[in-house]
Amino acid sequence: TETLGTFTVNAVGGLVGAVTSGTVTQSYAIPTMTVTPGTSLGPQNIGALVGQTAASITLSQNYASGSVTVTRPASTAVYSIGGLVGLAGATSTISNSYTMVTMSVTTATSTDFYGGFVGKAVAITNCYSANPTMSTTEGNAFGKPTGITGTITSSYYDSIGALPAQTGITGLSAITPANIATQGSFTGFDFATPIWRMPSANPLASPDTT
Repeated sequence: TETLGTFTVNAVGGLVGAVTSGTVTQSYAIPTMTVTPGTSLGPQNIGALVGQTAASITLSQNYASGSVTVTRPASTAVYSIGGLVGLAGATSTISNSYTMVTMSVTTATSTDFYGGFVGKAVAITNCYSANPTMSTTEGNAFGKPTGITGTITSSYYDSIGALPAQTGITGLSAITPANIATQGSFTGFDFATPIWRMPSANPLASPDTT
């Protein structure tokens, strides 16, 4: 459990706050995060796995569950908050990863980037956000369309819950609670190598981190 009172950094993650070089592979975080940024701070990047990355970082075969609660102060600063990564830097890539995170952001604004999978990112391949739970209508089941500036390929979000359907993101599809337990629903996912498995105890595709 992480409970962060007023702080003076701008990147907070359940595994690591900021990644400045290298890769993040076969890692996971199951945090219970409570974050209260200071009122005088600038933009904040918050993720259940990683808060933010520099440019050209590779993230692959990672997952996050747990919860992220952000008490957002009244300010004009832009917040990027994601179930996996808050902000992935330019030319960074995210692949073969998933999230199942309960998220709550007090006083989220329309200028924030707030998604069940990612806040802001460029390229995303073979990923999904399962059962996204959010506190406000500013949240997006996978990610805000204007926050994803590159290509999404073969990625999914669970359509359960009261969140509106994601529109305007090519390569992203809704998947029903009934179909999320079916391997064939995840077109493009590698179950042969396997990068992905469909565990019998938990019928959600999950990265092979063994």
